[in-house]
Amino acid sequence: MGTLLYVAAPLAVLFVLAVAFRNRRRLRHLRGPPSSFLWGNVRDFTNQQNVGELDFSWLEEYGTAFRMGGVLGEDILMVSDPKALQHIFHKSGYHYPKHVEAHTMSRVITGRGILVAEGTAHQRHRKVMNPAFTAQQLRTFLPLFRKASSKLCQMWKDDVVTDSKGSTFYVNKWLARLTLDVIGEAAFDFDFGALDEDDNEVSNAYNNMFVDSVMHRSKLDTLFRASWNYLPTWVLDYVDYIPTREYKRFRHTSSVIDKVSKRLIDEKTEALLSGGGSSKDAMSILGITFPFT
Repeated sequence: MGTLLYVAAPLAVLFVLAVAFRNRRRLRHLRGPPSSFLWGNVRDFTNQQNVGELDFSWLEEYGTAFRMGGVLGEDILMVSDPKALQHIFHKSGYHYPKHVEAHTMSRVITGRGILVAEGTAHQRHRKVMNPAFTAQQLRTFLPLFRKASSKLCQMWKDDVVTDSKGSTFYVNKWLARLTLDVIGEAAFDFDFGALDEDDNEVSNAYNNMFVDSVMHRSKLDTLFRASWNYLPTWVLDYVDYIPTREYKRFRHTSSVIDKVSKRLIDEKTEALLSGGGSSKDAMSILGITFPFT
């Protein structure tokens, strides 16, 4: 045990020094909030009481492009300038690959789909999905959007009229439910029942998922995620199986979505093969354009 400690300690020190050298200030020409070497500003950023408080205060003090400290001395570029964001996300998106942590977390949460794909794989996904997202097809969703929005507005009005105590209700919570319902009907012709608070397995799986698994994460998990940038890809493929509260929640949600997705695909396939696929949801359009047979 003593020999192992003598070997492990110098290796740990060398690793930290190597990371510090690799993360040496590359954005020192940009202003940013004071930060520590170990945590940077990450702990403050992820443990905000109200989302956006720090973001807006830093934006006001340092401008639309500033430097935020990451774990172990890493520099993180924070951008809010509209033209810069258009360049990064729209005009030159393939030149700005996702950070390893963002890429891995997207895979853990959503699986190996278009949200994770990059480069030529992402281009191939987009080409396959384009028929379901033409301007003409998107216009057919407008009545659905109006119907769902009107339903939510009426629910809010009813709450305001009947609530004599003037209690607070959370707009972001209801908007998330609205989004889930709209995505379900527009993409899959599936009613999640989120606005009606139906006992739906998908709604239940997503309910408070990020509160339970992302917000206020532990120091150990913060350091662990920072190490992903230095681990081989095949190791990161096993992140899903870590037996902690956060990753157990991700696995549970992913298993529910996989089960429901398979059922929807089977139902759409059967409907198309029997000639009954007349729905205009995105999955049906893709099934007609690229038959499942």
